[in-house]
Amino acid sequence: MKYRREIDGLRAVAVLAVTLFHAGFAPFAGGFVGVDVFFVISGYLITTLVVRDADEGVFSTARFYERRVRRILPALVAVCIATSLAALCWMLPDELTDYGESLVATALFVSNFHFANETDYFGADPSLFPLLHTWSLAIEEQYYLVTPLAVVLMARAGLRSLGLALVLAFAASFGFAVWLSASYPENAFFHTGARVWEILAGALAALALLANPGLGRMPAAVKEVLASAGLAMIVVAIFSYREDLPFPGIPALLPIAGAVLFILFGDGSTAVGRVLSTRPMVGIGLVSYSAYLWHQPLFSFARLHVGTPLDVPRQLVLIGATLGLAYLSWRTVETPCRMRSLGGRRAVFGMAVGGMALLVAAGAYGQASRGVLQRYEGPERAFHEAMQSLQRYAAKCRWQALLGDGDDGVCLVGNTGAPPSLIVWGDSHAEVLRSGLDEALAARDMSAVVISRSGCPPLSGTTYASGDDKGRRCEANVKKDIERIESDGATPIVIAAHWSFYRKSERYFMAGTADNANDCARVDGSPYQSAVAETVCRLARRGRDVFIMRSVPPLTFNPIDRLYDRETARWNPVDILIPRSPVDDGLDALASSTLPVRLIDPADVLCAPDRQECVVSKEGVPYYRDDNHLSGKGSSIVGEWLVELVAGGSMSRRPALKADF
Repeated sequence: MKYRREIDGLRAVAVLAVTLFHAGFAPFAGGFVGVDVFFVISGYLITTLVVRDADEGVFSTARFYERRVRRILPALVAVCIATSLAALCWMLPDELTDYGESLVATALFVSNFHFANETDYFGADPSLFPLLHTWSLAIEEQYYLVTPLAVVLMARAGLRSLGLALVLAFAASFGFAVWLSASYPENAFFHTGARVWEILAGALAALALLANPGLGRMPAAVKEVLASAGLAMIVVAIFSYREDLPFPGIPALLPIAGAVLFILFGDGSTAVGRVLSTRPMVGIGLVSYSAYLWHQPLFSFARLHVGTPLDVPRQLVLIGATLGLAYLSWRTVETPCRMRSLGGRRAVFGMAVGGMALLVAAGAYGQASRGVLQRYEGPERAFHEAMQSLQRYAAKCRWQALLGDGDDGVCLVGNTGAPPSLIVWGDSHAEVLRSGLDEALAARDMSAVVISRSGCPPLSGTTYASGDDKGRRCEANVKKDIERIESDGATPIVIAAHWSFYRKSERYFMAGTADNANDCARVDGSPYQSAVAETVCRLARRGRDVFIMRSVPPLTFNPIDRLYDRETARWNPVDILIPRSPVDDGLDALASSTLPVRLIDPADVLCAPDRQECVVSKEGVPYYRDDNHLSGKGSSIVGEWLVELVAGGSMSRRPALKADF
C-alpha cells in the first residue's frame, strides 16, 4: 500500500484536537471530534489493506490479527502498567477499586460499555478516569473482530457488491446513531452500533479509491477545493462544537464528511495535503497512537494532584510531556514490536494473551482487595472504609438492575426478603443513603426501595428551562419514577435532594405548575416551590405519608482534601466541625403551609443542639465525601436516624444523637 504522508498529518490534527480538548483549552471545546477522524482513517487504511490482500489472494486472518496485535497491544499494555503504578500511589482505595474495574474492561476491549454504565463522557471527573479514552480502542477492536472476514467474503463477489453491503451497513448504523443520540444520549456516545458508521465512512472512501483510481487524476482546482473543504469542515467542528450536541448523531456528519473528502482528494499535490505532509505534522502523526494513549492518564493524575481546572503553564507542560512520552513509546515499544525480527506469530499472540491476562489480574485484584485496603490499619483504615461503602452499594444495585428490570436507578436495600417499609426518592443525595439505610433496615428485618437519579430533581410538573438532553432524560425518569411510587401501596416516602442547588439553578423549573385537583394548598412563590407543592399534592392524594428531607449541612470545602494529602499520600486524623446555619433551600414555606408534608432535617442528627456545631469528620474519619454528599460513615448516621424517624412510625420521639461529638 502506497504510503500517504498527509494521512499521518491528518492523524496529527486528530490527536492534537483531542489532547487540547482534554487539556481544557476552551477554544478546542469540539476537540472530541478528533476521535471521529481517527475512526475514518482506521476504516480507510484497514479496508484498503484487506481488500487488496483479498484481491491478490494473499489475505490471511492470522496475519491480519497479528498486525492488529503488534499495532495495538504493546503500547497499550505499557501505558496501562505505568498508569496502574501511578494509580496505586496516588488514588484512594475507593478510587483504585473503580480503576481496577476499568482496567479489566480495557484489557478485554469492552471499556466503552463499562464507561457507558459508569459515567458521562463530558460530565466525568477527569481526575478519576485515567483510562476513559480507551473506549474508542474498544469500539475499533470490536469492529475488527468480525468485519475483515465479512469484507473478504463480500470482496470475492466484487467491489460493487461489497460497496452495496457497506452502504447498507453504514445507513443502518447512522440511523441507529441519530435515534440513540436523541432518545438515549447517555448511551449513544459509547455505543459500538452508533459508531460503526464512522469507521464504515472510511471503508467506503477506500472502496471509492480502489474502484475509481481516476479520482486522483481530477482537475487540480477541483481537488484543491474539495480537499480544503474537507479539512475546513474538521476544523470548524473542532472550534465550534460543544458537549451538548446529540453526538454521534447528525452533527457528527460534518467532521466525518470532512475526513472522507480529505482522504479522497487531499493528496500531496494539493496545498492542504502538502501542509499536512510537513515534517512536524508527519512526526506527530507517527506517534499519534502513543500520544493518544498517554495524554489522558497524564491529565488525570495532574488534576488529581492540583485540582481542576489546570492553569495554562501546567497544560502546556503536560502537552509537552505527552508528546515526549509518545515519542519514547513509539521508538522503544511500538516500532520494535511491529518488526517481525522480534518474534514470530506464535510469540506475538502469546505475549498478547499474557499482557491482557496481567492487566485483568491486576484489575481484578484491585477490586477484590477493595483498592489494596490491607495497606492501612486502625483509624486510617476506617477513613478509607468510610469512603468505600457507598461504592460497594453502587455495585450491589447494579447487579440488581442486571438481574431485575434493568434500571440501576432503583435499588432494594435492607432485608430484601421483607416487603418495603419505606421509599426514598431523589438525586445523588438519596443515592448516598443506600448504604446507611441497608445497615439500619437489615438490623430490623426491614427493607426500603431507593430511587435515585443523579442530577435530576425528584419533582413532577416541571419543564426544564435548558431543554437539553439531560433535562429531557430527567423529565422522563421523573415521570416513570412517580408512577412507580404511586402504584406501590401506602408505603411512606422520603424525598431527598440537593434542594438549594435546584432552587438557584437557572436550568430548572421555569414552568413549574401547582396541581390543585385535590384542593391541596398551593405555596405561592417561585416555579421551584410550585413544583414541590405539586409533587407533595400528587403523592398525598394517594394516601401517602410524604416526608421531605432537607439537604445535609453544606460545606464550602472538600473535607477529603484536608484529611488526605495526595502528594505525600498521608492521612491527617483531625476533627472538623462547622457552625450550624440555615440552609437556603426555599422549603421553609412548606412548614407554615397546610400541605400534607413533613419536613425533616438531617442536621438534627449531624449537629450538636447545645453547641450549634456540625460534625464533618471525627478523628480523621469523614462524615462527608465532598462538599455536599455524605460518606459511608455519614450515611450510616443519617440512615439509622431516618429509619427510626420514619419507618418506626414515631414523629414525636426524637432519636438519640448518633453523631459522635
